[in-house]
Amino acid sequence: MKFAIIQPAFKRSTIVDVEDARIATIMAGLEPGDTDHGTLAPGLGYVVGQYAMFDPPDRQKYFAIDRILVAGNALLYSVDSKGRTIDFGSLTAAHVRPRWFDSLDEIERAIAAGMINRPIMRIPHEPPFWQWPQPKPDMAEWQRRVNALMANGPITIDDVTIIPLDKESDK
Repeated sequence: MKFAIIQPAFKRSTIVDVEDARIATIMAGLEPGDTDHGTLAPGLGYVVGQYAMFDPPDRQKYFAIDRILVAGNALLYSVDSKGRTIDFGSLTAAHVRPRWFDSLDEIERAIAAGMINRPIMRIPHEPPFWQWPQPKPDMAEWQRRVNALMANGPITIDDVTIIPLDKESDK
């Protein structure tokens, strides 16, 4: 299966063809099980180091795709309309153009110019719980707040809907 590996320290993106996503994750320099998944665009997913965005900016390298800032290496993959991983094809690759950043100041200028979004963690109708480039927040407190809100039904955080599991449908 084909994946794209993005390495901002080298300002390089590479297409690899490997047996599965675990191998591609390792090739990208990411530790399986210590990752976070997200969506860059419809049909385009990515895997990053789980807490890479919380690293001090002077110890991290960054890139952006569209308006999304990404910290450290990343593995990109394509998904079909049913959410299944498919080959990262040439059509997808043609639309993925990482923008490389060399400094905190350069990123702050891009944010101020509206070119990229500042990464944040926010509960609806509350001030940001965390925003880049602040140090890592108290993740236990974040989880406590999210769980408390989810007890009352679905919530939306940063344009992503979090739906609590229905215990009956989980059987």
